[in-house]
Amino acid sequence: MPERNPMKKTERHNKILMLLDMNQQATYQELTSYLQISEATVRRDLDSLEQAGQIIRFWGGAKRNPNHPINQRNIVEGILSKEKRVIGEIAASLVNSHELIFIGSGTTTLTMIDYLTATDIMVVTNGIPQLESLHSKKINAFLLCGFYKSFSSSLVGRQTIEMLEKYQFDKVFLGTYGLNENLAPLSADEYEHEIKKICLKNSKQSYILADNTKYNRSSLYVLEKENYNNYTLITNRLPDNSTNAAKILNGFLISSSDCM
Repeated sequence: MPERNPMKKTERHNKILMLLDMNQQATYQELTSYLQISEATVRRDLDSLEQAGQIIRFWGGAKRNPNHPINQRNIVEGILSKEKRVIGEIAASLVNSHELIFIGSGTTTLTMIDYLTATDIMVVTNGIPQLESLHSKKINAFLLCGFYKSFSSSLVGRQTIEMLEKYQFDKVFLGTYGLNENLAPLSADEYEHEIKKICLKNSKQSYILADNTKYNRSSLYVLEKENYNNYTLITNRLPDNSTNAAKILNGFLISSSDCM
């Protein structure tokens, strides 16, 4: 398959390890679909990871090597690209003092915490790395409860949804599994989908953080336009075929969903 969103080898390797950390194993077809790369590239990446002792190959796919534990923090830090960090810096600049905000799980939203300078803010999150980062900066934070989801190091589930529904946020900042051809946010599962819907409904201003590797994906869980309030997409580059109005901020693009 053609590679829609080229990634550096290190980022591909880290994403493969994250997927295996969640599912224990994956087929070639699952990896090509998840990474939007060719099967030949998947095979080369798996060759490298096998030689490093991080995975075990089997017919048609690969699985985790139980004798080589995956360090989740190292993986997360490894995929925090320059693009993600600049997107995070832009997002952080939008937070004002005395606001109540929600920061969702994911590596791109994690980057924004390093750049938060607003004072006397309260942050609600379902991401464990987000909570740890907020705590290290002595920012008031509340972690929603729920079931632990290892792939995103987050808490999800019915309890998470019920707690989230009680809040009215000044701003929410969400990552995304991907964006379809209409730039509608996608979710990997039902729980992520519900979290996004509630956040976009219960916020005065909403932001989706996504770099250009997230474009042209597909999922069963799509936030169709009639189901969410207008949000702003913070990204490093819009798709070549996009007709959305956009403006440049610090070299990166912000595109409003009401321009769809």
